[in-house]
Amino acid sequence: MNSETTHPSRLPAHLVNHLATMADLHRAGRYDRMTDDVFALTGLKPLSMQEFVRNNAATFTDSAKAA
Repeated sequence: MNSETTHPSRLPAHLVNHLATMADLHRAGRYDRMTDDVFALTGLKPLSMQEFVRNNAATFTDSAKAA
């Protein structure tokens, strides 16, 4: 499969490879880092991924994607 070939998921192969690499790095703990950058820049406590998705749930629905 070359970089232009589409994966069976219908995603481009390069995107599938990138996501697989990110999953491997996540599994290895390479994304397990905390900084105070969000607070330093905005003065606001950062949201967890769960909080972000809950607060923006409408963005992730089929009706929002169709708009």
